[in-house]
Amino acid sequence: MKFEAVIFDLDGVICFTDEYHYLAWKAMADNIGVYFDRTINNRLRGVSRMASLDIVLERYNGVPLSDAEKESLADQKNELYKKYLSKMSPKDLSDEVKNTLDLLRERGYALAIGSSSKNTPFILQQIGLGSYFDAVSDGNNITRSKPDPEVFVKASEMLCMPAEKCIVVEDAVSGAAAGHAGGMKVACVGDAAKAGAGDFNLKMPKLKGVAFETAIIERSRRRESFIEEALMEMYLAGVSVRRAEDITEALWGTKVSPGTISSLNKKAYEHIEQWRKRPLNDEYPYVYVDGIFLKRCWGGEYENISILV
Repeated sequence: MKFEAVIFDLDGVICFTDEYHYLAWKAMADNIGVYFDRTINNRLRGVSRMASLDIVLERYNGVPLSDAEKESLADQKNELYKKYLSKMSPKDLSDEVKNTLDLLRERGYALAIGSSSKNTPFILQQIGLGSYFDAVSDGNNITRSKPDPEVFVKASEMLCMPAEKCIVVEDAVSGAAAGHAGGMKVACVGDAAKAGAGDFNLKMPKLKGVAFETAIIERSRRRESFIEEALMEMYLAGVSVRRAEDITEALWGTKVSPGTISSLNKKAYEHIEQWRKRPLNDEYPYVYVDGIFLKRCWGGEYENISILV
């Protein structure tokens, strides 16, 4: 099935507001005497505001809080968070992300946001993407947060696109689970990719401020070319296909298939055949070697030996 739409999570994919979330939750937790650190903060990724508050209050030992009091605490956190968000600008949208979005649009993909945050419209406006996406599904139009698929299902409905034609881009494991639950394929970055939560787990290079075309694509080409040359050299030196697989995995984290090595070998032999069949228009010197002499230590004694070539 060919994908026709891409649904992006917002925070951690399009832009990064993790630090703002942490500072706001930390201030709120400190006010009520609840321990809060970055490890706990990581559990809040992709989770709605009220569900996040429940996680923060797991260490609360005071008088039981009413629903109204919980709402008040969530509002306190959100007001602090919005103060930080007000400092955001189009500079918080990296060139790499904007170029990728523009490229997808040029190729005809429908683009949407699927985020549990109720601040999604404000954030998009601050970073210069207020009216960029074809659809925005967020915390303002859902009742269940990730890993429930509601936010992504509604995004696909807004696009009038069946789930199987949509791919979700996520950085949180809960978000990846939500995409899968909605019947969509998922491409993961960040922590979700490290956990292997997606159908496609991407390693994003840290190239902020560097031109997308020349940095990411050219780096990939150079790496691919280097691996190809190394594989050819290994094979021509007599290294077995299985051993070449193990070496590439150990060096580059990529285990090439026997078919890939076979294709590269054909490419190498094409060059060899071209060299063998080249026209001999110039003078070419020949060097004949019968053997080489070596000195070796054998049984505690040194001796000269010759090896036929």
